[in-house]
Amino acid sequence: MNRRVFSLAAVLAMAAGCAQAASAFQTELLNDWSGTRDHLLQLAAAIPADKYNWRPREGVRSVSEVFVHIAGGNYLMLAVMGVKPPTE
Repeated sequence: MNRRVFSLAAVLAMAAGCAQAASAFQTELLNDWSGTRDHLLQLAAAIPADKYNWRPREGVRSVSEVFVHIAGGNYLMLAVMGVKPPTE
């Protein structure tokens, strides 16, 4: 009986540790994403609207296509983690 109680206590302690680690990871990930979002928004605002169609050469994404690609990747990553995208 004592062995079962000890095993259960050990499993619960590990689960709590994993939950704290997951929470810390989520917090760090969201902070990183927030910082990256801010930088990308600043970059997007700094680029003149008439330059969004520029591409370094034929067959390479344009500036606007790069921003759409990044946004799509972020929504995909969030969906994989179980977060529903905004309805708008």
